[in-house]
Amino acid sequence: MNIYNEIHRLRSNGFSNSAIARKLKISRNGVIEYGKMSPDEFYLFAISLQSRSKTLGHSDGPKFVED
Repeated sequence: MNIYNEIHRLRSNGFSNSAIARKLKISRNGVIEYGKMSPDEFYLFAISLQSRSKTLGHSDGPKFVED
């Protein structure tokens, strides 16, 4: 089950946003935002996360300054 479905299932069972966040180990704001999305919007959001490139810092390496 994906996180979107789990959020909506827990909401329908009366869980608060805070309780859902603790149970799923995500932020309360994440619960709120995912809860506002339609299934199609969440699908597009999830796809966009998979296609993002990940970089750490600059590609030319660390800079050192001599005294």
